[in-house]
Amino acid sequence: MLRILKLLILMLFVNVCYADCEPQLLIFVSLSMPEQSLKLWAEQAEKVKAKLLLKGFVDDSLQATIDETLRIFKEPKADFLVHPEAFEKFNIDKVPAVVIASPDDCFEDDCHAPAFDVVYGDTSLEDALNKIASSGEHHQKTASDFLSLYRRSHD
Repeated sequence: MLRILKLLILMLFVNVCYADCEPQLLIFVSLSMPEQSLKLWAEQAEKVKAKLLLKGFVDDSLQATIDETLRIFKEPKADFLVHPEAFEKFNIDKVPAVVIASPDDCFEDDCHAPAFDVVYGDTSLEDALNKIASSGEHHQKTASDFLSLYRRSHD
């Protein structure tokens, strides 16, 4: 029940601004993605405490979104945020997408155009982080750090 309440609270705060100064790892998804893919992304996100971002509510309804999330996950392993502004800010037009950005690039309404790295496609989080670590333009070291954290979670 606590997990359901946490999910509800996260979905209500659509304009969350992260308070820490660490770069953010964001995973953009849709509840219309194949269920197995969503479950894998949620499992991987939990290992590095990344957030899964949704563009909007199912049928424009918070309750329908919660119901669908619980139907798919039973007990969600990762945190979901409904954040259409993030989709717009990072020009995300297909999912899944993995983004690494500085915290001031993530959610502030009046900030500059963000400097971020993105990988699209239904790959693994490890592969996406590898791509950013090896060929990202802005956050190679951060991707390497997240990659190390992810690999340590498998030990």
